[in-house]
Amino acid sequence: MMSNRELVIGFQKIPDLTIVLQSEYRILAHSVNNSMVYHLWLPDAPEMDEDIFKEEVLEVINQIKIIRPSFFLANDKFREIRITEELNEFLLVNFFPIYGHPTVKKVGMIRSSSLSFQSELETAMEELSSSVSEADRTFRFFDDVQPAIDWLMV
Repeated sequence: MMSNRELVIGFQKIPDLTIVLQSEYRILAHSVNNSMVYHLWLPDAPEMDEDIFKEEVLEVINQIKIIRPSFFLANDKFREIRITEELNEFLLVNFFPIYGHPTVKKVGMIRSSSLSFQSELETAMEELSSSVSEADRTFRFFDDVQPAIDWLMV
């Protein structure tokens, strides 16, 4: 098990969190009891180009489609790749079916500590939120994992 603070906090706050998908770039963990999926880009991961990033994201999305959680937390704190317009479009096209699925209630995202694409992504996520019919489905950005988990689990 890694000593990474972001992962440790996740496992402390959600004891049944189990790693279901892992690569040299990221970890995807699932809590059956809380119907939650936690995605973490790993610190000190090798550099990745846009093609690798897309492959990694698609693996995560495919696993989320299988699990169908009520709560999803994407931890981008250590993601180093810059989100270009093309990648932003790729994320929106591929993420919308997950966000718009009836089982999803809340999605949280922890901001990247070194990259500032959030304003574009926040605008895009607000547009996605407004197109989803259920009022209780929400998306929110965070700076740290602990308040994000607390918000998701309320």
